[in-house]
Amino acid sequence: MALIPFRVDGSFAEKSVTDWTRRRIAAPSDLDEVIAKGRVAGLYVPFWTFDSKEAIEYWASYKTGSGKNKRTKRVSGNMTIHFDDLLVPASQHVTPLIRDGILHDFQPGYLRPYKAGYLAGFAAERHHWTVAKGLSMNAQDKDLLIRNRIKKHVGKSGTRVDRYRTDTTGIHYRRILLPVWILHYSYQGTAKKVVVSGIDGRTFGERPFSPWKLAGYSAILTILTMALGLVWGATGIL
Repeated sequence: MALIPFRVDGSFAEKSVTDWTRRRIAAPSDLDEVIAKGRVAGLYVPFWTFDSKEAIEYWASYKTGSGKNKRTKRVSGNMTIHFDDLLVPASQHVTPLIRDGILHDFQPGYLRPYKAGYLAGFAAERHHWTVAKGLSMNAQDKDLLIRNRIKKHVGKSGTRVDRYRTDTTGIHYRRILLPVWILHYSYQGTAKKVVVSGIDGRTFGERPFSPWKLAGYSAILTILTMALGLVWGATGIL
């Protein structure tokens, strides 16, 4: 139904991958060399966007007072939430983790009505996952958003949402395509990928760790902790 055209070209994406790799702490020394052998490929990846109206009844609690006067205050209430264009992957190529890494600032205003000409020179993947699966994948994200909205509605520090129930109506969805650059690589026989947003160049990926570097960093932290403890103890005595 709609898509966001590529706004970032391949050369920019390759630089983004290189920069991302060099910033990885405790990465194996040869990771740069391994990733340099790969090439980024432009792909329009399928997503769903979901709209809904939620009529919510909730029960929550928070602490009041202090010391012996500390009490638990229980409250309940009703509220309505409108969700617009909640973004859900419709393919295994861009997981929810990668979606959050590069597309959490998704702007529906960038969407353009679908035209085949936008796909020229790029691959485009079909929607592999059904609307029902998209809704089920969206449930966890929506639960977190609802709980945060309830806490804001209660307006008290430390609010805990004990439970809620919601009546969902007005569900609408769109099939959309979003642009990403993907670099696939293999490290010691394990397949991994780095993904770059074709909208703004934001980069996120899967990476290996060097056990030797991790051990070295752990040793340094241990030494620093011990030294800080000795200094703290000496200062206390003085």
